[in-house]
Amino acid sequence: MKTCLIFGINSFTGQHVKRVFEQKKIEVIGTTYSSNKLKKIDEEQTHQINILNADDVVTVIKKVRPDYVINLAGISHVMNHDIGQFYNVHILGTRNILDALVKYAPLVQKVVLASSAHIYGRASHPNEQTPPLPESDYAVSKLAMEHMASLWFNQLPIVITRPFNCIGTGQADSFLISKIIHHFTKKKVSIELGDTLIERDFVDIRLAALDYYTITVKG
Repeated sequence: MKTCLIFGINSFTGQHVKRVFEQKKIEVIGTTYSSNKLKKIDEEQTHQINILNADDVVTVIKKVRPDYVINLAGISHVMNHDIGQFYNVHILGTRNILDALVKYAPLVQKVVLASSAHIYGRASHPNEQTPPLPESDYAVSKLAMEHMASLWFNQLPIVITRPFNCIGTGQADSFLISKIIHHFTKKKVSIELGDTLIERDFVDIRLAALDYYTITVKG
């Protein structure tokens, strides 16, 4: 049986990706940063680590020897107030993973890194050929991660995804659609939103999870 190691398995996206891979009869091992979330998933299949600790990352990779790796670990909310976390987790954390893979799992078949469509800024109908124009530290850190990862392109089979805003079951109420639904179900009379002039594409998280499977295993 093939094994997929998912960093950030208990994230919104990670939980859905895990379900799809298991349905496809692929063993899933994961990592999570928060011990409080461990109760929601199989502890025997999950390692609590900090990807900023290179030794933690090495230990997991040496133990799992994965066929596939998906890095979903990151700071998910664009409005996070600790700006340094964006750069540390997205760039240095990802670098620790790539460095450990080259040294201890060089035969890995696919490494998928989650970037973000936020790198396009306010571009209308962006695609892969659209020049990046990030407008936040979150977006800048994701684009910088992509450039950093290019240093490993000749050593690892890396694919970088740039997902748009995913929505679905399990998303925190701090995100737009979940926030609106939460306010509606609670029958609240008002809601505080950010910039309502921004146009967004929304992706069903179930479709996104299937896409991650296709990119990882079939791509």
